[in-house]
Amino acid sequence: MKKLLAAVLSVFMILALSGCGSDGGGNPPPLFVADIVSDPRYDGDIRYDSQTNLYTVTQGYTGSVLAGIDPINTALEYRSFLAFNLTGAGGVPEDAIIDSAWLDIYINRVATQFPSDTIPLRIDLVFFEPPTLVGDDYDRTKLRALKSMVVSPPISRADAGQQYQSM
Repeated sequence: MKKLLAAVLSVFMILALSGCGSDGGGNPPPLFVADIVSDPRYDGDIRYDSQTNLYTVTQGYTGSVLAGIDPINTALEYRSFLAFNLTGAGGVPEDAIIDSAWLDIYINRVATQFPSDTIPLRIDLVFFEPPTLVGDDYDRTKLRALKSMVVSPPISRADAGQQYQSM
């Protein structure tokens, strides 16, 4: 009787485990690569004046965005915002899982008080809605960052005219 019970249990175990260890022979999900540029209608920057406690928003077809502390008037600090539409023509498929992304940054001009000065640059991935910037968007603590990184080494005057790629 014990041998019969062991044989029946063995058959059930073999049947139960026979489906393990394979995804059914299907192909892995397709790799999808897209070059998505920021939308100039919504790109912009916000200037904060610490002397007046006022925010100034510049947005839409500006040609460039500003980031950092003004070297002439250190009471002024700029934060730039770039809007990337991931859906639609040329975008990411709706059911895709984004495994990695790269951001290419072109530095047009670096203004520092002294030639040897460097500028720390922090990039935060945030979600803000609607795409129209408002002064409250300046404070990143209100815009919970999904991902953050610091560009290393810091930006210097030698970086003007260069293009950088970061994750």
